[in-house]
Amino acid sequence: MRDAVLELGGSGLDAKGPIDVTMIHAMLDSGAVTSAVLELMGPGACFMLSRGPQGACLASVVLRDGAEEAIAEASSLGLALLGAHVAAVLAQIEKASFETEALPAPAWMRVH
Repeated sequence: MRDAVLELGGSGLDAKGPIDVTMIHAMLDSGAVTSAVLELMGPGACFMLSRGPQGACLASVVLRDGAEEAIAEASSLGLALLGAHVAAVLAQIEKASFETEALPAPAWMRVH
């Protein structure tokens, strides 16, 4: 989570929203990982969380247009939500690059 805060640098799917890094680190220090991820996602985030009987957690984050969603599975709700959010941010970046560039970015520039 701390790495995601550093790498993204902002909240929301475009990672350009305001973010209180000190507050997020305080949440993480107190064990409130899910709350910290929600803060990173921003106030307009659309998501769904679920936990199965074996403890597997699943998160789904809807992209802005509502036509696509990013899904992640992890051992905790916070990690699943973080994985889905990062996947949604990457999908948003990839989608924007195809809309603004005539040719897709070279393979070495893509993040998988």
